Amino acid sequence: MAKCERELVSVRPVPRNDRGVYMLRWKDPTTGETRTRHTKHPLTRKGKREAERDALELQEQINSGRADAREFGWIEFEQRYTSEHLSGLAKGTKTAWTTARNHLCRIVKPATLADVDAQALSKMASTLRREGARETSIACYIRTIRAALSWAVEMELLPAAPRYRTPKRAKGVSGHMRSRPIKAEEFDRLLLAAKKVRPKDYKRWRRFLKGLYWGGLRLGEALSLTWKGGPFSVDLSGNRPVFRVLAEGEKAHRDRILPMAPELGRLLLRCPEGRRKGKVFRIPYSRKTAGRIISEIGRHARVKVSDNGKHASAHDLRRSFGTRWAARLKPAELQQLMRHKSIETTMRYYVSLDAQELAEKLWSHDKTPNCSQNSSQRHSRRSRSKEPSL
Repeated sequence: MAKCERELVSVRPVPRNDRGVYMLRWKDPTTGETRTRHTKHPLTRKGKREAERDALELQEQINSGRADAREFGWIEFEQRYTSEHLSGLAKGTKTAWTTARNHLCRIVKPATLADVDAQALSKMASTLRREGARETSIACYIRTIRAALSWAVEMELLPAAPRYRTPKRAKGVSGHMRSRPIKAEEFDRLLLAAKKVRPKDYKRWRRFLKGLYWGGLRLGEALSLTWKGGPFSVDLSGNRPVFRVLAEGEKAHRDRILPMAPELGRLLLRCPEGRRKGKVFRIPYSRKTAGRIISEIGRHARVKVSDNGKHASAHDLRRSFGTRWAARLKPAELQQLMRHKSIETTMRYYVSLDAQELAEKLWSHDKTPNCSQNSSQRHSRRSRSKEPSL
C-alpha cells in the first residue's frame, strides 16, 4: 500500500497596501488556515523580486521540514491577541499594550512571532535606554510584551516565552515625586489664571480645579464623576458625602465606598439639589484635552513644580492633596483616602515630613535661648578682636 505523500506548501508574495510592503502568504496543510509573514520589502519592482526570492526560500524550508508551516506572523498574532484576549480587559491595559507594541515594532521590526526572543527584548530595552526612557517605563514595556508572549504559549502558538531579566541599575529607584506639590498661594494664582485661559467658562474651570485640589481626584476620575448611577459617583445618602465606586470606574477595579475630604464635600453640597444631575464638573473634554488646558493654566500662572521648568498639571493638584493630609492621617487611612492599591505607594510618596517642617519642630523643642543669635554675637566679637587698632 502506497504511503500518503505530504502535501506541499506553496508560498507567494502578496502586497500589503496599508503598510507599503510585501507579505508572504501560505496555507497550513494540517489545519487549512492561512498563514502570513511580513517582510521589509517595499512595493516596488526590486521589492517584489526580493519578496519572491524570500517566498521560494520559505517554501523550500517548509516543504523540507526545516520550518514549521504553522509559524505565526507577527501581524496575525497582534490581531488574535487584541480580539481574543485584550477585548475583555481594561482600557489602560489596551493602551499599555499599544504603546509597548509600537516601540517593539519600531525597534525590532518582527516579521514572525518567533522573532520576538530574548535578544529582541534586550535590543528594545537598550535602544529605549539610549533614547532617554526611564527605567520604570522600560520595565513596564518589557512586562507587557512578555505577558503577550505568555498568552501565545498558552494558545500553543509559541513553544516557550523568552526569558529576560531586567538588569539592576546602580543608581537605584528614587522615592521622590517627579514634581513638588502646589502651595496655597500658587493655587490662588491658578484660579486667577483660569480666567485668562478660559474667559468664557472660567467659573466652571475654577470649580474643576478646586475639585482636583480639595478632593485629590485623578483627572479621569474627576471627568467621569457623576451625581448618581455612574461607575464613579457621589453618594449623599449618609451623614457625610462619600464616593461610590464600581469596579469599572476606578483604578483598583473593585466595588468600593470611599471617604471624601470635607473640603470637597462642602464644595459639592453648595450645588442646589435641582442641579445634581449628570456629571459633577461638566467638563466636555477628553482627559488629554482637559490635561492640556490645566497645564496651560499652570503656565499662565507661572507655577513651576520641578527643576526642569515643568508647570503645574492636574496630577500636581492631587499631590498637593496627599501631602496636606499626610501629616494628619495614619498611612492606612491616607491610602484609603488617596485610593492607592498598594500601601507602598502611599509610604513612598506621601508619608514623610518636609525637611523645613521637621526643622521647625526640632528648633521649637530646643531650650537654649536665642541660640542662633548668641552664635552670631560670638562670631562678631571674635571678628572685632582681630581687627587692628588704628
